[in-house]
Amino acid sequence: MKILIIGTPRAPTLNVGSNGLGRHVYDFLKLFVKQGCEITTILHPASKLEWDSVKQLHFTDEITAVHDIRKLISMDNYDVIFDCTHFKMLSRHYAKDNLPIVNFILDEECPYDPPNCLIVNSYQKQKYTTGKILHSGIIFDNYKLYEEREDYFCFAGKLEHRKGWDIALKVANKTGINIKFAGPDTSGISNSLPNWVGEIKDHDKFCDFVGKSQGLFYPSRSDAGGIGILEAAALGTPTITISASGARCNVVHGKTGFIANNMKELCESVSEIRKLNPKNVRHEASKMWDLPKNFKQIYKLLDEVRLGGRW
Repeated sequence: MKILIIGTPRAPTLNVGSNGLGRHVYDFLKLFVKQGCEITTILHPASKLEWDSVKQLHFTDEITAVHDIRKLISMDNYDVIFDCTHFKMLSRHYAKDNLPIVNFILDEECPYDPPNCLIVNSYQKQKYTTGKILHSGIIFDNYKLYEEREDYFCFAGKLEHRKGWDIALKVANKTGINIKFAGPDTSGISNSLPNWVGEIKDHDKFCDFVGKSQGLFYPSRSDAGGIGILEAAALGTPTITISASGARCNVVHGKTGFIANNMKELCESVSEIRKLNPKNVRHEASKMWDLPKNFKQIYKLLDEVRLGGRW
């Protein structure tokens, strides 16, 4: 199978230490390489891949806009295109074409769903009705189970309004819990936060930070998923999120965490989350979001399209 994968131009695609979409793309690349696919990528210049067989192009002066990518596509006959940018550049311009395109929707910046697209995320099913929508996931073997916990909760993500750091802080103030914050300070508010440990790029340190906590706060106001929620669950750490965004679709309420509708329910979740068993959290999450298992279904569908079928 001949595949073009377009990563996010905002951040590098890395095995660990990159943003959620970058890690997601990397995991899919690993599985496609294992299948023996012929792969071309367009990625952030700082991206690092481990496979010599993957042709790497970068977002540079030569590839900066949709028409540059369209020129590239016209030179090669790809079986499928993975549009993993935040703004889903190709689908905006190819909605009327019969190009098989896969969208990884991990945010809410994609207000369309052309019928030739495969949408890899469950949240969008509530907003759009055309096309096919599948679960994605993570590679659970990359994360070890933490069964021993320390007496703190954590927030891991950008310190910006849409990620809801202020909601997590308000819950901590109301309930008296110890909370630690990790993530890049994009809003200049870290000095006012208790226990800000900075941005954690090292994989093992990130796993220790989240894995040893009582629970992860992920009260995002505008995500269509949240890979951090799945990473926490793989470590055995449950998540507290809110129902305002698609982050709720990566939590099995009462089993891998809690989905709150208001501040009262958020505060109640703090005591309830301590009752969840780490082994059960990991097990329940893996049943839905084990990427190698879900990939088999996705690859089968792609192969059917390659042989002349449709989504």
